[in-house]
Amino acid sequence: MQKNTWLALATATGSAICWWPCFILQNSPRNWHAAPVALVFVAVLTGSSTFLSGGRWVRFWLLSSVATFFGVLSGAAIWPDQDAKPLSIPSQLLIAAIFAAAATLVSLMAGLAARFSLRFNRR
Repeated sequence: MQKNTWLALATATGSAICWWPCFILQNSPRNWHAAPVALVFVAVLTGSSTFLSGGRWVRFWLLSSVATFFGVLSGAAIWPDQDAKPLSIPSQLLIAAIFAAAATLVSLMAGLAARFSLRFNRR
């Protein structure tokens, strides 16, 4: 397999799974820090994949956004909140879309930063 295929697989898997602690820790009093940590992880994945691929940032930016959307949906399906009443499907989609939009902005900044770093540091 090509290097970019492995990077795309790692970016998609990491971007999806990094949201699961938000749902695992939902009954913990310290779960407020899980979402920003997940956003930082998505940014690091996108930036490092862009840097290692030689500047192909659009592929990893879109991939991390889509993987975040499905990661949030799968986390909510695997670990539902037992204390609250179940959310309807449109509200779960809205929550997943909000997290995906935040991940899109963060991964866009990380991907562009890695691309510009490669572009201006060539010798």
